[in-house]
Amino acid sequence: MAIVTPAVLADPVNPAVLAGPSIIWTAAVLALAGVVALAASIVDMRTREIPDRLTVGALIAMGGLLGLAWLFGMVTGTPDPRIPVRAALLGAVIAAAYLGLALLPGRGLGGGDVKLIPTLAASLGWLGVDATVLGTLIAPFVLATLGILAGAVIAACRTWPIRLHLSGHLRVAFAPWCAAGWAVAVLVSAMAAGYG
Repeated sequence: MAIVTPAVLADPVNPAVLAGPSIIWTAAVLALAGVVALAASIVDMRTREIPDRLTVGALIAMGGLLGLAWLFGMVTGTPDPRIPVRAALLGAVIAAAYLGLALLPGRGLGGGDVKLIPTLAASLGWLGVDATVLGTLIAPFVLATLGILAGAVIAACRTWPIRLHLSGHLRVAFAPWCAAGWAVAVLVSAMAAGYG
């Protein structure tokens, strides 16, 4: 029995994950990621760090939830057991991409961002490849760029997630942009499935 096939990864927004008994699993996966994204955003904006207990704990919880969904799917057929496999694979692939970005020379992504993204990517992977690409690779970077431009205009605001220090280093809290990209992808996926 081959679970990982090109068809598993090529499935765009699958309306089946947003209807019927699968909606419970979808809601659980998205709720976990949403809570983590919000908490990480708040902490990152305040401290410019995302604690390991949040990111690693979320990753363990997401892994457990995906494993349970796979097992339940293998026994009952709902959800399709390929969906949690796709979600886990996409989470790992996007995490590797973010790790590569973090390892580039210069000040780039922080370790907290790299540890946050697998949870968000896996939850979007539940919805499909398109949602994962939009929510983790396109939207966060576009939104962060727009935020930096806006932050240059309103840099005096102390609660803004961007600060230009006197030394000239730009410090960007990236978790809020990841959370916003995640939310955009979830909304676009829901609209594509006919819920908007």
